Amino acid sequence: MLAIVTVTTLWSAQAQEVIRLRHQNGVYLIPCVVNGLSLEFIFDTGASEVSLSTTEARFMLKNGYLSDSDFTGTASYRVASGEIHEGLTLNIRSLKIGGRELRNISATVVKDGQAPLLLGQSALTQLGDYHFDFAKETLIFSNPIAAPRGSTQSDAGKTQDFVRCADGSVCLTARIGAQVWTTNNLMTDQFANGDRIPQIQSAIDWRATIGPAICYYDNDISIRPLFGGLYNWSAITDPRGLCPRGWHVPTDADWMILERHLGMPQSEISAEGVLPATLRGSDANIGGKLAMASWLWNEGKGHMYPSGASGFDAIPGGFRMDALGAFRSMGQSAMFWTSSRDEKGNPIYRVITFDQAGIGRISPIPIGSLGLSCRCVRDF
Repeated sequence: MLAIVTVTTLWSAQAQEVIRLRHQNGVYLIPCVVNGLSLEFIFDTGASEVSLSTTEARFMLKNGYLSDSDFTGTASYRVASGEIHEGLTLNIRSLKIGGRELRNISATVVKDGQAPLLLGQSALTQLGDYHFDFAKETLIFSNPIAAPRGSTQSDAGKTQDFVRCADGSVCLTARIGAQVWTTNNLMTDQFANGDRIPQIQSAIDWRATIGPAICYYDNDISIRPLFGGLYNWSAITDPRGLCPRGWHVPTDADWMILERHLGMPQSEISAEGVLPATLRGSDANIGGKLAMASWLWNEGKGHMYPSGASGFDAIPGGFRMDALGAFRSMGQSAMFWTSSRDEKGNPIYRVITFDQAGIGRISPIPIGSLGLSCRCVRDF
């Protein structure tokens, strides 16, 4: 159930860019980043346009990946079967595939919430020469294309990986110092062995649940690709493993390695609390370095400056309260489990808030059914 999708860019006189595809139900899926959002598209040479379903378009519009000005009108389009459909036309400002970025790509929004995402000719014709290696399930570009206006080729030779969870969901990863972290919130609803994690919506049931559980903020599953899931402590510590094989929920020590790499003083590394007097790494803006540079952070208000400098890309997904089962703090805080307990046996987690530059190290009493986000770190 686990696969690694590796996108490797090699810039040389005989450069090739090799992208591993995912073969599913007779089609090939290719990882793309559309206006900053990671999506998988069907590689469809028979489709005339890049196309999105209304589900993805609404999500992107709701969360700032699209704006009203990106919609340009209506048009007919042809799908691989040859059928003609009508939909909304759209300008995609940025479409990244591996090390290539295309700008201002025409696309269509299909008036069907379940329609597949198709990477059609409006993008394919701009990607340069390519061919398939069906035996290896890879797409190979023969020549690099010019960098888009306003960017450089400073990423030459960079390798960017994706790790796939048991349910098929994809996490982008990045090397930060000596570690490799996932850079979007875990969203899987399956353990590494394929067993389902119960999704609990009711506040009463959430408070009463002793075993593993997942939920989505405000019980809105449409936010799953951006904010991921909120997990209880039982899901974090379940021996079946929440992270993909070869990865693990970070320990308190894993987080400390990351924080030290970003400049946290050793004297602050073991401090606890979220009050300004006990917040760790404030002078070094550790919270801001971990945070994604995004309007999601309460429109930039407060004293935390989300620079995105680390590549960790923390987003303020909020949390679910253990006492009430209510949802709180989306847009204001990112809260991440560790798999560690303190000396009193209380679980430890991390908190980044929009109004503070540091990062909190907390151990709740009692743990109850607190629901937090989770990242994974690769095993050494």
